[in-house]
Amino acid sequence: MAYIHPLAVEHHRKRWTRPDAYRFAAPGTPEAKMPGYLHPWAAVARAEEEKAAAEQAERDAFEREILHLRWELKKLKRERELRRFRRKYSPDQPRVPAGNPGGGQWTDGGTSGTNPQAASTSDLARVAQYSFGKLIGKAQIPGRGWMCFYRFDFGTVMVPGLTNLGCQNMITSAGVVHGVLIANDN
Repeated sequence: MAYIHPLAVEHHRKRWTRPDAYRFAAPGTPEAKMPGYLHPWAAVARAEEEKAAAEQAERDAFEREILHLRWELKKLKRERELRRFRRKYSPDQPRVPAGNPGGGQWTDGGTSGTNPQAASTSDLARVAQYSFGKLIGKAQIPGRGWMCFYRFDFGTVMVPGLTNLGCQNMITSAGVVHGVLIANDN
């Protein structure tokens, strides 16, 4: 078969094609469209753009709603924390009297830890376990010497210290048998 230039092929197609040839083409094929028929690509593109814009507006509204709900959740959490703070730190809550070790600190209202002579036998037995305690705090009481606070693996103990020497940095639990267990850390 001989080569024919594409422009020549197009010329012959236009020259020899009937003006009503679209009537004889198979339905649904591009040739079945009448001459001058323009596919409404602009209308299709416009409809697709409107659909995309509507979807974007819906997504934006959803995101705004999510942000609003997150803000409401933060607000509720903040209110809950304020309620917990107000309940936890009530000015009506009892405190340790001034002049005692830990004076002015919040207490549960009990007398344990405010009077070294009030130690029960269970507290003394608990303190008699063998371990080393580290000094975590001390307070000088006028006329009575020092009160020393030691942290052990079983809890925190308040012990009257030596009058002139103060508190030792490390001590065995056998050395604080006369102390009071003020916090059970188990």
